[in-house]
Amino acid sequence: MMEFDIEKCQYFDDMPTPFCAIEVLDNERHDPDNFIIRYSNKAHDTLVGLAKEEIEDQSFLKMFQVMNASQTEIYRKTVKNNESRCMDCYNEQLGKFVRVMTYPLAPHICGSMIKLISDYQDNLMGCLNLKGFKLRAEQILETNPEQAYAFWYCDIKQFKYLNDNFGYEEGDYILQVLGEKFTSILGKDELMGRVTGDMFVLMVKFVSEETSEQRFYAAVKSAVDAYQERWSQHYNLEFASGVYVYRPGKRERHSVSRYFDYANSARKQAKRVKGNCVEFFKKEMWEKEKRAAEINHHLKQAIEDGEIQPWFQPQYDYRHGKLIGAEVLTRWVHPEYGNIYPDEFIHVLEESGQILELDAYIWECACQYIRKWQDAGYRMPLSINLSRKDVHGHGLLEQLVEIDE
Repeated sequence: MMEFDIEKCQYFDDMPTPFCAIEVLDNERHDPDNFIIRYSNKAHDTLVGLAKEEIEDQSFLKMFQVMNASQTEIYRKTVKNNESRCMDCYNEQLGKFVRVMTYPLAPHICGSMIKLISDYQDNLMGCLNLKGFKLRAEQILETNPEQAYAFWYCDIKQFKYLNDNFGYEEGDYILQVLGEKFTSILGKDELMGRVTGDMFVLMVKFVSEETSEQRFYAAVKSAVDAYQERWSQHYNLEFASGVYVYRPGKRERHSVSRYFDYANSARKQAKRVKGNCVEFFKKEMWEKEKRAAEINHHLKQAIEDGEIQPWFQPQYDYRHGKLIGAEVLTRWVHPEYGNIYPDEFIHVLEESGQILELDAYIWECACQYIRKWQDAGYRMPLSINLSRKDVHGHGLLEQLVEIDE
């Protein structure tokens, strides 16, 4: 390989992609002072936030707040093995992931091009998307093993109403403001990410539940105040937020995905409470969530196996001393759990949208009993229950007509 000629790098001066040339003084050393920046183009100067003369012929130590320290390893291996390499890493200054591509230029010299990676970014809220968030959060936990963190899972209550009444442009503006305000209060090794729609997640250092809530609502107030300046009508934003607190040493280390599953369980609990609500995760929430998943998953099989049964509550006319009808109730007799009562499974099936399937089965059973009794010469009126989800949903009339036929 020929010796490095700095003048040849002038070709890269006006290239839009950040580019620099790194000299590796000793292939066996890993410390930042072993890596010297010999050339930096204009785009790279802008990325670093320093003037060219402050960058060139300076130690990589100057770059530590800009590039992940592991980049020194990719530079070293590029020169040592004389081969091109590529690595994705998080840029602290930009708050974004970048792709670093390196290739050998001369003995002990490698070229480095840096590109922003849109795969990990949410452009609307100006923060990481969920994929980038989880990746970066795992890195932070690895490098901060003694730090406690609060994982927040949040959404805006009735956000669909806001979009429907004020337009999606206004909804997007609120999300943009929220992104700005929350990212502005984050410290080092703290993150914000967008899940989807109006749902977003936070990873912040944990001190106490009170301190966590104070920081959260301070950012919310700042965002709402900024929004009210733009919009003459008053619209009160309410949040449902679930929080899981990770305390190193006190709990088994799981993945970040599991921590957000826990936080999401708490968020669902908060969603049922009127007004702003923050719920901190408790173990029983997770057990309840798992039980709900089992109920939803097992419904069809339970109907086929006869676990779902119609029970009849008599309606008696005491004045005339006779039975005048019955109300059809639903009971679930599970082979493992025993009786699962309606106050547990009805709201679960309403939330998942499977309640019409259950109700339709019970209505059909009721009709079969009525026919059976009529054939035996008995007349017994039955009353059935309708869920509000049945009434407000689609397919109720068609379902009733199908049963009647």
